[in-house]
Amino acid sequence: MCNEVGLRTWADGSQYEGAYLNGVKTGQGVHTWPNGNRYEGAFLDDLKTGQGVYTWPNGIRYEGGFLNNQRTGRGTLIWANGNRYEGTFLNDQKIGQGKLFWAIGMPFVIVQN
Repeated sequence: MCNEVGLRTWADGSQYEGAYLNGVKTGQGVHTWPNGNRYEGAFLDDLKTGQGVYTWPNGIRYEGGFLNNQRTGRGTLIWANGNRYEGTFLNDQKIGQGKLFWAIGMPFVIVQN
């Protein structure tokens, strides 16, 4: 699928290392930003699309599906304190029914978004 693999750094300090197709991010790669945000996963036509992991410098982490740079599909959102939400996302928002798990070992809670 990819016809090249490389590292690109932008003037703002952002970096992408991974697969390219015809000069655009397509395939597996890692994009990091100067503010500490990081995405590792699938790209299609320069957009986060497919399965990936996005982390923020405050310790929050999302693992799951992306479509056109937005969390879409099944995913897990994990907070720095260990609490986590498992459910469906659409356009970067939780939708439908999901499960919230507490880090302190309490039973999960079913939530409706």
